[in-house]
Amino acid sequence: MISKEEIAIWGTPPPPIGGMSVHIERLTQYLEREGISYCMYDLKSLGHAHPNIVNIKSIWRWYLSLIFLRSPKIHYVISSTYYVRFLAVILKVVRRKKVIIRVGGESLAHSLQHGGLQKHMSLWATKNCTAFIGVNAEIYKLARDIRNNNKITAHIPGFILPIDNKEIINEDIKNFLNSKSCNMAYSGMIQPKSDRDIYGAWLLLEALSQLKKSTDDFRIVIYTYVQYLDDGYKEFLEEIIKLKLEDNILVKESTGPLHPVFNHIDLFLRPSLTDGDSNALREALAFKVPSIASDAVPRPNGCTLFDNGNISDLSEKLLYAIRNIVTLKASAQHNTIENNAPILLSLIETVRKC
Repeated sequence: MISKEEIAIWGTPPPPIGGMSVHIERLTQYLEREGISYCMYDLKSLGHAHPNIVNIKSIWRWYLSLIFLRSPKIHYVISSTYYVRFLAVILKVVRRKKVIIRVGGESLAHSLQHGGLQKHMSLWATKNCTAFIGVNAEIYKLARDIRNNNKITAHIPGFILPIDNKEIINEDIKNFLNSKSCNMAYSGMIQPKSDRDIYGAWLLLEALSQLKKSTDDFRIVIYTYVQYLDDGYKEFLEEIIKLKLEDNILVKESTGPLHPVFNHIDLFLRPSLTDGDSNALREALAFKVPSIASDAVPRPNGCTLFDNGNISDLSEKLLYAIRNIVTLKASAQHNTIENNAPILLSLIETVRKC
């Protein structure tokens, strides 16, 4: 098996909460269970106190230490920054390290579209890494077109089932949710209204406003990432009051795992305008919660889809779900969502041997 201190993860667990950080947190739990030691490189130097985290204050001093001093044999890189991927693959060339690049969103496609040095660095890193993981079929196909067929290229969604499923939910959320209503949840970033609404928070708010004209029989907990509490967050709270939705919506600053709420809701929402492969959506489906998502990208089986960016269509799908929630919840019991931790550990073992 993989030896002690052989895996370096280029990224850190929560806080802050996010798809990448939760993926890392869950992966490290499985590594620990398998007796595999690891370290994590916090390139943003957020000051984590975790003993396995290296908080990097000077990226060049740290990187030179990887080049000239001892470093782990396997590097799992999930950064969305093109030059970080490039630097990682240089380690493979000059130090014979094993480098796995994981892409979870539009960053690779954007780098290739950007052109110039960014495009060439991205192409080179994608071609020359030891293994490449795309979280959805589109990213996987893009990488397969760049890499030779004999190189390790995998389609592995980022969802990893939590090892500890113990239920811990805030009392204020419990008190807010009402057994007589259709209880829902949303998780994502709330950006200023003038910016691109990537996670669909503002779109969802407009759809809920339309929905309330037909029924008041819903409650929704909106989990927002705490590191993005800026003017957009304050504006969003003001809009809730303006639309007279304050009795229907509870906004929570997300500092912990999402899965405890799944035992208390009837419906999960993913209205994002763009996506890689949503870990939160897969988690909801794994916990047998009916889900509504935009058709921005291919979604797992078990989702009700609405036309991406279409407020009226989302409102109509919400109304249908509320009126048919018993049937949808019964159907959701047949959801099958794969835990990707064993698949990822198997790929890491393959990389070690190659």
